[in-house]
Amino acid sequence: TVSRRWMLYGYIACTYVAGIFLCIAPWSGLWQYNYFVRMLNIEHSAVSGCIRGAFSGLGTINLIYALRSILDIPRRKVGSNEPK
Repeated sequence: TVSRRWMLYGYIACTYVAGIFLCIAPWSGLWQYNYFVRMLNIEHSAVSGCIRGAFSGLGTINLIYALRSILDIPRRKVGSNEPK
């Protein structure tokens, strides 16, 4: 049905936006000076290159998954959750 197709598009859009955010946010000031970092007192860990790289890696995985989902759309049967 059409609603399943739109749910798929929404899921892909959310995955893409989350991937972009996770790739960019660790390297911005937002990452270092946010409420949760200060509340949990993890400023030194949050600015670590390893932690930032791990979150950017998760963002990259989200972007790859979103791109793969976009490329799989033509192979999906309308109204079905299973790829052709």
